[in-house]
Amino acid sequence: MALIAPRRDPRVAAYAVLALGLVALGLLSGRTEPIAAAAAIVAVLVVGLRRVEPVEVSTTLDVSARRVLTGDPIHVDVELGHPPDLVADVTLAGASPALRDVRYHLAPTARGTTVRVDLATPDWGVHELGHLVVRAHVPGSMCVWEQRMVDLGSVTVLPHPVKLSSLLAPRATQASAGGHPARVLGGDGNEFVDIRAYQPGDRVRDVNWKVTARRGTPHINRRRPERGGEVVIVLDATPDGWRQSDVGSALLQAAGQAVWSLARNHLAAQDRVGLLTQQADGVEWLPPEGGVRARYRVLETLLGANTTGGRTRTRRSSIQRHDIPPSALVIGVSALSNNLTLRSLAAMRAHGRTVGVLAIDAAEMLVETDELDAASLRLSSLMFQAHVAYVRRLGLPIVVWRPGEDLDRAVRRLADLTRRSIRPGAFA
Repeated sequence: MALIAPRRDPRVAAYAVLALGLVALGLLSGRTEPIAAAAAIVAVLVVGLRRVEPVEVSTTLDVSARRVLTGDPIHVDVELGHPPDLVADVTLAGASPALRDVRYHLAPTARGTTVRVDLATPDWGVHELGHLVVRAHVPGSMCVWEQRMVDLGSVTVLPHPVKLSSLLAPRATQASAGGHPARVLGGDGNEFVDIRAYQPGDRVRDVNWKVTARRGTPHINRRRPERGGEVVIVLDATPDGWRQSDVGSALLQAAGQAVWSLARNHLAAQDRVGLLTQQADGVEWLPPEGGVRARYRVLETLLGANTTGGRTRTRRSSIQRHDIPPSALVIGVSALSNNLTLRSLAAMRAHGRTVGVLAIDAAEMLVETDELDAASLRLSSLMFQAHVAYVRRLGLPIVVWRPGEDLDRAVRRLADLTRRSIRPGAFA
């Protein structure tokens, strides 16, 4: 419920001045016609300003979905409660420029107005719906009640599975995704193959009791070892001195592009991919998973969505060592601005994980800005080189990638260096 104060029509002052001028003209000239015209204008002002008190307007909001696929419409239903003599209208302000074809459908009711806003789905990404502006007036009145009522929040638009498979598709999928041995589980594995009749020597724990009861003879489940590996991508999203600038936003976008390219490659190679996003207030942990669902979940995390389907990602103050699978390949994507991320990657390697680092050099992005002088640019470049040397001293394979260069080539190079650094027996 909001109390909205009226805003007078700008013509009120002009009408009042005109009425006073006509009265003065009539008195000076001794004619009645100007005074009659002034009386008519005053009557219009009295009728138009008969209601100047604030009015109460309530809103009930319902957004059809916060997560949609490209091409699906977005519906926003609003119930406006206001006095029956008011005529209300709504508009969206501050919406994402990608939102287009916005249509409004209004239906007056006994208690107010029902409004439906239909929006065409823009390209995939996170888009702000803007805020709802309510504008009400009384027919014949010279006052308008207008106020921003409620923020509609954001909506996450995901690509269709067919398009999802082609996003940022590097040319060498297996070359960049292969770079580590597959995890092979002991015994017969855990990937289901089929059901066959029991044979002497088979384990009792493999017996399928439902099929055995139905067929009357013992049958067992056949499984084979897991052939896919596990990959954990560590995205450094911690703030630094220019994170909130245009350069910082562009750098985060480039890092997201690199993460998505890595994730897509490994998922195409039947690996399970997890995502660890390190931020200023903690970490966001997406456990390794495979298939199309994992693609959507990784993409949602990169887009900054607040909800996910299925198993939800976890927000923590820190990540525990046992959360990272022992056989996982860990790939860090960082601008090397945060020593905590580098120490975390070094600790993972010290505990037996195979670790590689894709370092993003933002030197060219900084050169394009007018915020830094030559000395500051030189200092930034020297600090980045020092961090690269520090990572190499830690024993971590590292490849430097500059946004705009061939990402696929950098990924292949990192895969090659990581493969050489794998310790014997690490995946046994």
